[in-house]
Amino acid sequence: MRILVVSVTGPPTTGGIETMLNVLTSGFAANGHEVVVLVRDRGAQFPVDIPDRTLRAAPGIRESLRWHRWADVVVHLNFTAREMLPLLLSRAAWVTGVHTWIRRVDGSRSGLDVLKLRLLHCADRVVCVSHALAADVGGAVVIPNCYREEVFRPAAAVRDGRRVVFVGRLVSHKGVDLAVQAWDAVLPALPQAHLEIIGDGPERAKVDELIDRLGLAGSVSFRGNVPPEEVAQALSSAAVAIVPSVHPEPFGLVALEALACGARVVASRAGGLPEAAGPTGYLFDNGDVEGLAAALLCALQSPWSSSEEIEVARHLDQHRVRPVVEAYLRLFDEVRYHRTRRRLMHRHLRLMSGVGAAAVEIASPHVPAGRRSAGGGRDQ
Repeated sequence: MRILVVSVTGPPTTGGIETMLNVLTSGFAANGHEVVVLVRDRGAQFPVDIPDRTLRAAPGIRESLRWHRWADVVVHLNFTAREMLPLLLSRAAWVTGVHTWIRRVDGSRSGLDVLKLRLLHCADRVVCVSHALAADVGGAVVIPNCYREEVFRPAAAVRDGRRVVFVGRLVSHKGVDLAVQAWDAVLPALPQAHLEIIGDGPERAKVDELIDRLGLAGSVSFRGNVPPEEVAQALSSAAVAIVPSVHPEPFGLVALEALACGARVVASRAGGLPEAAGPTGYLFDNGDVEGLAAALLCALQSPWSSSEEIEVARHLDQHRVRPVVEAYLRLFDEVRYHRTRRRLMHRHLRLMSGVGAAAVEIASPHVPAGRRSAGGGRDQ
């Protein structure tokens, strides 16, 4: 199968969409399919070159049209109306993914959002990464995100039962300020506990100021941006990972990665994040500092039970690379089958229509030109 994957961004930019772009296209190629990736970002580059996978950064319209005509299936990793034009001149099946909410932060939809939703459903299939997102979009199948099990797994390091980790960009909607405020409430009960913040962003100065104002400098540390391998090491040595997003997350890959490394997960309740955190996640209402502090205390004081470990293992099995890649490939085959069947049906109808018209013409008596009708007029 010739698979064309279209994305706005790609590696080395880090994020859930970029991670999934690398993992899924590697999986498609590993299953023997030819994969071409078109990325609008000029600096896009995969960390490792693998056979049968080609990346074209910032392609022109002619090159884009050429690859769309080459493909059997065109996959928009995350829907963007700007990339729809080449599809008009392609016979390929079209599958589009949805990794983000198609609405404003306050939950309302603009006219542009409504237009996007209508255009979105022109695709042969729409794939959402969580049931929460699928319910919001409507008419979509759910294939969840997967984690890189070769990177995110329990390490040999001794786990510190008093250590908590936040991993994410330091932006307001990720809730790092809520984590610090909740930490101020946790410390009186667990004075030896330590919070490590991994990541960077525009809110760093404000978070530093908040830590100083609350007198938490001795129990909170920053590591900044680090490679995935170091993130995995940090999660493997921590008791708890917190994902305190203020706004609903479409999924929340970091929660899945934390579970894979053996850490408990404390996460905000809205959106698709509970689906990533799984059945053992400790949830609190978005923006609720007291609820976050209470969930943190429970998580830090609750050792894993054998039944919970079984639940986590089952949850992680559903989010490994292999079953997720296979789910996409089955969907591609299904879409190609139905699209081919529709084309054959339309061709059959056209042929039958043509045969029927010919049969009518053959069966009709031939009337010579100029022959008079019974009424005395000339036949037309």
